[in-house]
Order: sequence, then structure tokens, then C-alpha cells
Amino acid sequence: MKNTKRNLMIVAMIAALVAPVFGQTNEAQLLDVLKKTDAAQKDKFDACRELARIGTKTAVPVLAALLTDETYSHMARYGLEPIPDPSVDDAFRAALGKVKGKLLAGVINSIGVRRDEKAVDALANFLGDSDAEVAFAASASLGKIGSKNAIAALEKCLATNPTLAAGGLLRCGQTALENGRGSAAVEIFDKVRAAKVPDHVRLSAIRGSILAGENMSLLAEELKSSDPSAVSAALRAALEGKGSKWSKALAGVLTTLPPEKQIPVLQALGVRRDDVAESQVASVAKENKNADVRVAAIQALTMIGSADSVPSLIELMNAPDEVVSKAAKSSIGSFSAKGTDDAIAALLKKSEAVTRCTAIDLLAQRRAVSAIPKLVKCATDADETIRIASIEALGKIGGEAEVSPMLSSLLIATSPKEAKAAETALSGICTRAAASPACAEKLLASMSLAKGETKLALLRILRSIGGPKALDAVRAATSDSNAEIKDTAIRALCDWPTADALPDLTQFAKSSPNETIKILALRGAIRVAPLQAVDEAKKAAILADLFALASRNDEKKLALGSLGDVADAAALSLATQQISNEALKNEACLAAVSIGEKLVETKADIVADAMKQVLKAQPTEGIVKRARQVLGKAKKS
Repeated sequence: MKNTKRNLMIVAMIAALVAPVFGQTNEAQLLDVLKKTDAAQKDKFDACRELARIGTKTAVPVLAALLTDETYSHMARYGLEPIPDPSVDDAFRAALGKVKGKLLAGVINSIGVRRDEKAVDALANFLGDSDAEVAFAASASLGKIGSKNAIAALEKCLATNPTLAAGGLLRCGQTALENGRGSAAVEIFDKVRAAKVPDHVRLSAIRGSILAGENMSLLAEELKSSDPSAVSAALRAALEGKGSKWSKALAGVLTTLPPEKQIPVLQALGVRRDDVAESQVASVAKENKNADVRVAAIQALTMIGSADSVPSLIELMNAPDEVVSKAAKSSIGSFSAKGTDDAIAALLKKSEAVTRCTAIDLLAQRRAVSAIPKLVKCATDADETIRIASIEALGKIGGEAEVSPMLSSLLIATSPKEAKAAETALSGICTRAAASPACAEKLLASMSLAKGETKLALLRILRSIGGPKALDAVRAATSDSNAEIKDTAIRALCDWPTADALPDLTQFAKSSPNETIKILALRGAIRVAPLQAVDEAKKAAILADLFALASRNDEKKLALGSLGDVADAAALSLATQQISNEALKNEACLAAVSIGEKLVETKADIVADAMKQVLKAQPTEGIVKRARQVLGKAKKS
């Protein structure tokens, strides 16, 4: 393998060294093809393409001879244009007097591609050609050349045939602009703009005049124009312009425009993203009477992305106009400027409760963990609305460190609404930090202090944590003398997230005197049974027992759903036994197919028999499709 790689490297090096020699030989061969009268057209076309890549001065006479040929003129030009030798320009100029019509237009176009200034006088003569294609080709090529003589020729033509000359002059102006000759470009664009030219040409000239001359007065004038196309041309120039002066100019004219023009100007300011326009745009967002304009301003502020906009956007969130308010909320929620979270957090010091609550909601929406200490402080505020908003925010972004503050909020809550907020917050925090034993320990330590609704809340929260200690506490509470505590604990147990609670749930499902509790416990047991760390046969047996406890089809369907996750022959048998029950048919068929997919490679015979029963029952189309696939695999096994 090593020798093969070494040989390949040597071959590559030799090829690189001899490439120039083969290149010269190849050029000669290509030229021979072009000289042969009996060579295929495709071969000659291919030769021209290759000469465009490797051709030298040697190839010029041969290719030039084909310029007068109707069939090969185009490909000859293709081969000549890239060759870096002055003789190519001589050949194209010489061909001007030998061809007509499309061939002449093509040669003129090639001269433009080569930017041959020596051809300007000849091209100028063709501006008056009776063949429009030739005349427009001359105009375009003079535009590409863009020299003083070329510009002069086009300007002379502009007086008599503006439509013909305008395209070439626009190209001259653009070339001058790109080369940093702004004053020359302005002069050209202004002449085109003043001539009687088609609208699309005039608009291009407007754009060029504004851009090349950085003409803010013309920009303002065209933005106020009654012609929408002129407005668009002006905006295009402003978007292309470099530097903040363009944004200043747009912002300066903003309030002088009617609403339908303010919107595109605001959009342009947003695209430009210059901070210099922030104050004017913010003013429009707050003070304009048109809702659509205000929304456009809010969107522009979002794109500009200055932290200075944050107070204005927060103020606008409480605007009476719902459309404006919604736009502001959407904007500030995704605002990415550095310091945005700090700017929002600073509003927590405001006296107005509405502003502070809005700031709290935003910090939660943005998941501003840096603001958590301030939110914890707000959770003890004298104003209940502030406390509840802060508690809810901490429930969304808080971590283990916030368990204790939220416990305090729960224990000292002054209203059911506040207590519910604290419970929800604690549940959210504990769910995210469920792996930490500290959460359970803190809650269990508070159980002895809690009374009434607070104790009920702690029992519900323990369900979110899970784990042996939390389960022991909830299990003990199921025997409490207080009926409400007992009921809450049992319901928490019915929602337990792990299979540790299965024995308790099974017992309640069998013996609870409360029919509702029996159903909830049975549902909980069916849910956690497949989560046990036991073999599949044991899971199947447990689910079979739970299925037998079910008196309603709802619970039987749930049991069949869990059974479908068990890869065991007994589970498959139980599922197929229920296929004849019309009320359970689809669930039983689905469970059978799901189990069959897991057993088809090891128990093909019983799986095949089960799939036949499924297909005979004619369940839903999706189940039938899966059953056929399983049956096909079983037959191959």
C-alpha cells in the first residue's frame, strides 16, 4: 500500500513537470482540427473551448479566420476572448469590416469584453448602424470600455438617440463609480437622468446620481416623489451607500413622509443597522399615529439592535393599541443587543407595578439567569403582583439554589393565588433538579412546619422529585387521619414517576373503597409497570393481573398500550385474546403488532399466527400495513 501511494505521488509530480510541453503540443493538435475542412463540427467546437483555456498567440490567426464563418464565429470568439495577447484585439478590429448582422454584433460584443480602447472610434460609427442589434452592441461595448472617448461618443449619441446611448452610459457611470471616480459618475448619471429615456433607465440613473454623488438632497427629493419606482430607486441607493451618513439622511427625512413611505424607509433603516438612527426610529415607534408605521419602527429597532432601545420597547409593550403592544413584546423577547438583560433588570427599580411586572416576565422569557438574585428579592416585595410575577419567573429559570426562597414563599403566602404560584415554581425547579437529593431534603424538612393547603402543596411537589425518601413521606401521608391530606397523598402516589410505587398502586387498585381512587391507582400502575427493572415475562404477568382488575374499557385500552412495549410471548397471547372484543379490537391489534415486531426473529411461528388474526380482524389501515410487514418477515425466518 505504501509503495502504491509513493508511485502515485511520483506520477503526479512527473505530470506536473511535463504539463507545459504537452500543453504546447495539444494546442498544435487543436489548431490542426480547426484547419481541417472535414473535421466534425463538435470536434471544432471542443477545440475552441479548449483553446479558450490554453490558447496562445499562435492560435490567434487560426481562430480569427473563423470569425467570418456563420457556423464557427461564435465559438471562435469564445476561444479568442481569454487569450492574453494584443493580436487578439487586432484580429477583432480587423473583422469589423468583414462581417455583418449577428456576426458583427458578436465581434463588437467581444471587443467590449476585451475593453479595447483602440476600437472606440470604430464602435462609435456603429452607433448609427441601421441594424438595431449592431447599434445596441456598440453602445454596450463602449459602456464596458468606459474611457473618455467612449463616454464622449455615447454622450453625442444621447442627444439624437437617448434610448440607444443610455445603456452604455449607465455602464460607464457604474464603472466610474466602482473605480472611485464619483464626480465623473455623477456627471454621466445626471445627463442620462435629464434625457428622454425609458423609465427603467431613468430610475437607474437616479440611483447612480444619488449613490455616486452621495447626494442626500436628491435622495430626500426622490423619496418624496409621487412615483413609487423613483422612491424605490432612492431607497436602493441608500441601502448601497457606505457609512452612517446614509442612515442619518433617511432618519432626517422620515417624519416628513406620509405613512406609506415611512414604512419602507424604516425597513431600510433596519437593514442598515446604524445606531445613529435609533432615537428617530424610537420616536416614531412611540409617537406616530399610524399603527402600521409604529410596528415597522419597532421591527427596525429590533434589527438595529441598540440597547438604548430597550426602555422604549418595554414602554411600547403596554401601548393601548394591541397590534403595537404585540410587536413590542415579540421584539424585546428576541432582542440580542449586549446589555439587554441588564437594561430590563434596571426597570425592576421603577415605581410602577406594571412596568416591573413586564420586566420580570421578560427576564423569564429571555431566561436571564444573571437576574435571578434580583428576582429572588422581588419575590418578597410588598406588592403581591410583583411577588407572584417573580415567583412564576423563578419557577421557569430558577435552579436548586432557589428551592429555599420558593419554600419560604409557599410557607408565608398570603393568598391562594400566591401559594399556587409558589407550588408551581417549586414543582418546576424540583423537576429540573430531580437528580439532586438536596431538593427532597429541603421539602421534607418543611413538611413538619407546613399545615393545611401548604402541606398539600408539598405532597404534590414531592411527586415531582421522586426518590425513596419522597416516596416514603407520601406513602406515610396516605394513612394520615386528615382526609384531605390522605386523599392528596394517594393522588400524588397515583402520579408517581417511577415503578417504586407499583406495590402501593396495585394495592389501592384492588382494595380502595373510593372508586375514583381505584381507577387512578390502576391507571398509575399500568403506566409504571413497564418501567420495572425485571424481565419481560414478569412485566407481562404484572400487566395481565392489572388487566384483570380493569372493569372499564378505558383502563383495558391503557393496559394493552403498555403491553405493546413488552417483548414476551405471554404478552402477545393476551393481546390476541382481546382481538375478538370489538371495543378493544384496534388497541389489541396494535399491541399484537408491536409485540410481534420485537419477537418476529425469535418466535416466528407464534408471531405469524398472531398476525393472521390481526389481518382477519381488519383493524385500521396503518395497523394492517405493519401486520403484513411482520408476517412477511415471519415467513422468511
